[in-house]
Amino acid sequence: MTFTVIKFLKIFWKLSSISTLILILLQNPKSRGVGGSGIDVQLTQSVGGSKTLVALTWVSILTFVGLNVILSLTSTSYYL
Repeated sequence: MTFTVIKFLKIFWKLSSISTLILILLQNPKSRGVGGSGIDVQLTQSVGGSKTLVALTWVSILTFVGLNVILSLTSTSYYL
């Protein structure tokens, strides 16, 4: 892998982590979501919207974990 591919993967990993946090906060039933925005109300009122939100969350989580594995395997520094 070249340096540019790893740099791209790190940027994508950071975006994935931010999107995972936001999606998890949108699903929290005990709070008002992310800053009390109307987005969470629109997405969680319908069954289809709730299922879509759960599916997006799982995709985001799996992307984050997958990129963690890939970036750790391509790391040049090994600490035991």
